[in-house]
Amino acid sequence: MCGRVIQSSGPLRYAIVDGMNVRDSRVHNYPPRWNVAPSQELLVIRRNHQTGEVSLDPLRWGLIPYWCKDPTGGRKPYAIATKDSSPFGIAGIWENWKEPASGEWIRTFAIITTDSNELVAEIHDRMPVILAPADYARWLGGEPDPRDLMRPFPAHLMRMWPISTRVNKPENDDPSIIEPIELATDAA
Repeated sequence: MCGRVIQSSGPLRYAIVDGMNVRDSRVHNYPPRWNVAPSQELLVIRRNHQTGEVSLDPLRWGLIPYWCKDPTGGRKPYAIATKDSSPFGIAGIWENWKEPASGEWIRTFAIITTDSNELVAEIHDRMPVILAPADYARWLGGEPDPRDLMRPFPAHLMRMWPISTRVNKPENDDPSIIEPIELATDAA
């Protein structure tokens, strides 16, 4: 399913949009990313449920649950965006996992998926849960059951276009990765 993610805005923009104070110098110079794959880091907005603090942190994509003992465990690619190209939030869960041998803490996350809307259904039966900006605080809040937020994002607010298979290599990490390509047609 969601094999690549673009994170082209910088940490300051995320902090301003979401009203956060970015105090951590680890994220100040975080570069734009155009081809992030599972196992790589992305900036994630998360809320500490004990302190209530909301922070912007680099986390590795691919959830390792805290209880885990072992952390290992053909179509043309398309880019998907909002019609107006505005950034959107994707629902996810995060976890801290302590590597038993080294004692190192690894912070990971996973993207929550739902059934496809009419647009995404053309290429896949699942899609990420895309949150409307008005729902960000609710998703990050302590609500025990935000199930009604886990629905397909309206297709009429989205656009989709085919992109190069260059996206299949994480080292190809530049803005050209999302340029539209022409799909080959069958010659009769």
